[in-house]
Amino acid sequence: MKGGPPIPKGPFGDFYLPGEEAKGWVGDTSQGTQIAKFEAGEDFLFFQGPAPETAIQEDLPSLFSIENLSEAKITVAQIGVTATGIGSAVALATLLTQ
Repeated sequence: MKGGPPIPKGPFGDFYLPGEEAKGWVGDTSQGTQIAKFEAGEDFLFFQGPAPETAIQEDLPSLFSIENLSEAKITVAQIGVTATGIGSAVALATLLTQ
């Protein structure tokens, strides 16, 4: 890509290109000594995100995009499980607040 690989913008996809102004939420921008050593190839990071080399997968749509949710199906069983979960949460909250 021209100007370097895209830079991740947030946890749900989206990115910006080097040289562009980063608008909105941008991930970890800390400049710690361990991060500097990791970037220089001299150390490791204990918590590394499960991401590909560039952390951008251009062939995948955004998590909550219409394109990604277009094939989603809601079944009667899903509605029942959700209603049961909400009902249980309400019952528990009622018991805990008495």
